[in-house]
Amino acid sequence: MKKYFSTRYNLIKLAIVNTWQKDTAYLFNNWGNIVSGTVYILTAILANSVIYTNTNEVAGLTKNEMLLFIFFAQINFYLFAGLVYKNLGAISSDINSGKLDLVLSKPVPALFFLSYRSIDILTVVRDYLFGFIFIILSVDWNALNIEISNFLLSFIIVFCGIIASSSIFFITAIFAFWLGESSGITDLAVFTDYDFVKNIPLNGWGNFKTVFLTVLPFLIGSGVSVEVALGKLEGVGWCLFSIFIAILFLFFKNRLWKLGLKSYSSASS
Repeated sequence: MKKYFSTRYNLIKLAIVNTWQKDTAYLFNNWGNIVSGTVYILTAILANSVIYTNTNEVAGLTKNEMLLFIFFAQINFYLFAGLVYKNLGAISSDINSGKLDLVLSKPVPALFFLSYRSIDILTVVRDYLFGFIFIILSVDWNALNIEISNFLLSFIIVFCGIIASSSIFFITAIFAFWLGESSGITDLAVFTDYDFVKNIPLNGWGNFKTVFLTVLPFLIGSGVSVEVALGKLEGVGWCLFSIFIAILFLFFKNRLWKLGLKSYSSASS
């Protein structure tokens, strides 16, 4: 057990250092990321003000509650950008090119290594910190009357949502074992989640909520989490549901990985 956790801790530490060194090598590119990330947030806050000019509620959320929704949606994006994004594109390419052989020959847990070989948390903080501060300052926290217990449960739900959605992304990447190349499917899954589902609150989905809570559980990280934080959904029950979904999709990810390796081994031989 000690060796299990020690190996993964060392891999994560190396991934953070390596990624930071690569991402800080180009000064002007760094400033470009900071500016674009900040401008995006300011644009979202301005758009929110315009939307609520002639209405009091959108999908059951007031203007201030919608800012909280943006707050949670951005946390989801930052975690995705820091932990998942760069690792996705490489998996399909490694399988297709045969570079996966090199990973499988090393004394490391292959799926864990491929999932977290690049960790961009420090870069994400650098690029998006100013924008995130603007979001925090734009929310009238006193008017929301959020209970601490609900707020903590909502963050657990966010992490469960990230685990579930990232598992789906990696499953689409693993399809390369059978299809040869699956980056297009992965791009479609990411687009569906971050450019579509996570831009619309939970109650805006009507009868489609069930699909995006179970089959493609993209609504958990942002839609459910903000409703729990606001006390509009029962926190403990939805937290347990989110944990179950996260574990379920981790199981699917690991199962398909093992099945894929059998196909890959057969192809190699």
